[in-house]
Amino acid sequence: MRINSALKVLGKQKVTIFNKDGSIKEVEKGKNLIVNVGKEFASKLLNGVSVLPFKYIALGTGATEALVGDTELDVETSATGLARKEATCDYEVDYKATINATFTNGSGGSVTLKEAGIFDAGAVGNMLARRVFLSVKILGDGESVAIEWTITFA
Repeated sequence: MRINSALKVLGKQKVTIFNKDGSIKEVEKGKNLIVNVGKEFASKLLNGVSVLPFKYIALGTGATEALVGDTELDVETSATGLARKEATCDYEVDYKATINATFTNGSGGSVTLKEAGIFDAGAVGNMLARRVFLSVKILGDGESVAIEWTITFA
């Protein structure tokens, strides 16, 4: 008898841009890349070597292709209302971890967003996953972006 115990970690992300009035401006869905350092620290979290859960989402303006060796976003933004923040985390049936956050641009102008990442700290920290958006997201002052991440263990 052959037992298949291979574990796959799959990430999907939904990006929703909202106008000031709360109406939906744009929705984009796509897969993300679980980076090597993310795999390392997820393994360390499993056995208690690390105790920092991946519960922070950061946005960025860089468009360099996501690579498994990435350790940070290409260019993380710190624009007012768009800086890295602690997400709402939950568990869904069928081995899914959800990591969600909504950011509102309060910079007084438009901000261009091109990437997002999941981290284990509110500043610096270790990155689990990175995704470069399929298209540039222009967020006007007062507009919001919701990042909904689902990490599935299959």
